[in-house]
Amino acid sequence: MFKDRQIIDISRKMVPEAVNNTFDVKRKLAIEPIIFKMAGLDDSRMSVVTIHSHIGTHIEMPVHLFPDKMDISECPMEKLICEVRLADVTFAGELAELTVADIERATDDDVRAGDAVIVYSEFAPEKRPVITLEVVDWLLDQGMGVLGFDSMAGITNDAHTKALGSDIPLLEEVVNLDQVPASRGTLIALPMSVEGLDSFPVRALIVV
Repeated sequence: MFKDRQIIDISRKMVPEAVNNTFDVKRKLAIEPIIFKMAGLDDSRMSVVTIHSHIGTHIEMPVHLFPDKMDISECPMEKLICEVRLADVTFAGELAELTVADIERATDDDVRAGDAVIVYSEFAPEKRPVITLEVVDWLLDQGMGVLGFDSMAGITNDAHTKALGSDIPLLEEVVNLDQVPASRGTLIALPMSVEGLDSFPVRALIVV
């Protein structure tokens, strides 16, 4: 299926009991090994994993802010495997509050219905441009299906609330976007399917 195509991993490698998010935010990730015994087999290893739902590269669902809205298990597959449009907003400058004109420039005014739009820059986390409410409103008008960004602080609170309230999952803390050789590709970002869960880490890939 992916012959002659490139696969780029845009998810963070996580390390137990370490910092796995920007801004040195340490969230719970612990592995407790247990030995599983079966007759006729050598001891085998299993693990009990304790994990924060918003750690590393993760995808947030509307139920994170709206109790009656979509959880992880209810997310349509077309939002987890879909076309992706990258938007490098480095040109906007450090700490810029992004405008519609910025996103139009970063995407060559090419956002299509169902697209995952991933906004990123070359700046350090504390200096990255932020997605604003006007940008989210414009992207919703274009039919965006998923919104992604490279830092937990990559979006204003009102924009964050508007996206989730509009049933748009948020893919946060993506990495390696400078390694993606094209502005369009296919996003694959699959979390576990757990009823009631608000968010979960993903192994996120872009195929070009």
